[in-house]
Amino acid sequence: MGDFSDYSALIDKYISGDLSEKDRIEFERELAGKADLQKMVEDTQLIKIGITAIEREKMLESVRKASIEFKSKRETKSRKLNFRSLSIAASLLILISISFTIYYTSQRSSYLSGFMPYTGYEALASRGETKSDTAPLNVLDNAWSLYNSGKFQESLQTISSVTPPEIFDAEFSFLKGLCLIEEKEYKAAIPYFESAASNPRFRYNDDAFMYLGLTYLQIGEKEKGKAVLEQIENPSEEVKKVLDKID
Repeated sequence: MGDFSDYSALIDKYISGDLSEKDRIEFERELAGKADLQKMVEDTQLIKIGITAIEREKMLESVRKASIEFKSKRETKSRKLNFRSLSIAASLLILISISFTIYYTSQRSSYLSGFMPYTGYEALASRGETKSDTAPLNVLDNAWSLYNSGKFQESLQTISSVTPPEIFDAEFSFLKGLCLIEEKEYKAAIPYFESAASNPRFRYNDDAFMYLGLTYLQIGEKEKGKAVLEQIENPSEEVKKVLDKID
């Protein structure tokens, strides 16, 4: 196992979303080639989720105790005071729920955070028949180049600038979906992944199913996400781990 003892602070900033765009891209490139480092990130994410759950339980226990104390005293207090105390307890519970929701959604930890920007693209061979035939492929290659450089918004703009031939529709849809999840436009990405996954001849079909399933999980559609991931013929170890973690 590699020596990653100096990576703790970096991993913590990465998970919390506190790295600059440049540092995040550099870290994710390094992460993509190091299974041990990926495991550290995953373990750190699980620890943070566990700590969050413990802290939430502590807060809720405080509310439970306050509620018990309120019940024991309510017969000795006036109706007006009782109503005020109940309102305070209710407000506290609402505040805790809101705070927990805000904290949880602010974390970078998610079903997609453990999966690096896609790196499996290989340029399609041009048929070289006419200029109109090769133009969409040139756009596709340019868009992938931007994507691989971390310029996700520019890649999306490029790939959206042309209407692809039907034969390449899955290729274009897949890249659009990837760009959108990098921009955290998860719901918008789903139709594009569905389009790519529905084409059994698409060369990255399993990858399309994987990202579709993960995106469903990301937006809270656990049953749909699980059903999609289970359709992958040869799931990776990472996908198997995600399936094991789904409640």
